[in-house]
Amino acid sequence: MGRWLWLAAMWAAVLPAHGRDGFEARRALFADRFHAQFMAADKDESGTLSKEEAPALPFAMRRFTALDTNEDGEISWAELGGYTAQSKAARKAAMEQRQRAMQRRGEPAAPEEATP
Repeated sequence: MGRWLWLAAMWAAVLPAHGRDGFEARRALFADRFHAQFMAADKDESGTLSKEEAPALPFAMRRFTALDTNEDGEISWAELGGYTAQSKAARKAAMEQRQRAMQRRGEPAAPEEATP
């Protein structure tokens, strides 16, 4: 019995809280891990990823041209953040457009997007 109680306590400590706070905690953890991956890929410690360093971060490599907004041949952490914010805004706008189209057709509203 004690072993199961210990196991339950460990799971409670490890699993994030339910609801919005848990979502934000997971989002922050993901952002921290992604930043660590970015910094690990930056072999010359310049604070940016060149085309040679980008393959270590597949997300950046696939979108290198779109991420390199100042077209200097390198991706900075700020450029990466700007891209993700822009993508989030585009997804939100698309969801709002779908909601309006559904309302015009008299369909029930779709549930809101899970990510804020």
